[in-house]
Amino acid sequence: MAELLAWISAHGLAVVISAGVLLILNRIAGILTRYLERRLGVDPEHEQLTDLRRRVDTTVVRIIEQAVLRARASRVYIVEFHNGTVALGGLPFLKMTCTYEALGEGAPSERYRRDNVTLHSYSTLINSLMSNDYIVLDVNNRTGADSRFGYETLVERNVAVTVRAKIIDVNRRVIGYVGIDFHEPPGEDVVEDAVREVLGMSAELGALLSVNKKK
Repeated sequence: MAELLAWISAHGLAVVISAGVLLILNRIAGILTRYLERRLGVDPEHEQLTDLRRRVDTTVVRIIEQAVLRARASRVYIVEFHNGTVALGGLPFLKMTCTYEALGEGAPSERYRRDNVTLHSYSTLINSLMSNDYIVLDVNNRTGADSRFGYETLVERNVAVTVRAKIIDVNRRVIGYVGIDFHEPPGEDVVEDAVREVLGMSAELGALLSVNKKK
């Protein structure tokens, strides 16, 4: 106490009062800032997550654009599974939507063909993806037993070969797949390169897309 009184005597009571006022104003400013953030719906954590998702989107687009060039492909795309218009935690995936797409020269966009498509329509394809690291669908090399793999859709889209690999998130759930399409029949070496591409991308994409699954 004696030291405090000596300090006040040396510096003056006005300085002490000013310091106290500044401290109080600083705390009031902090309280007011937090109040306005809540009032205006501004959540710092949400803002950080939104910024992170923007960076994720940029990274994902760059990955598939580079894959188009390396694989000499017509199209590289990502299809994500979801529960329809409302995502309910714990429910099995009901639908799928193409969320990212990168195109080779002259290839048309196909994203609209996979918008809220029910998984049941492609149950054979989905089951095959679940039980294999990757699948290769060749419209010129199929049997009658392959009819439910969606070859008809490939023919409609003028796709000769597609290579697909499942995407697994950080919780070990299959959340979709990445695919590479070829309009012209590719050689075996090109298909092998495409398999390496989808397998190489799947793990990285799973980690990145897990960010977008957070609420």
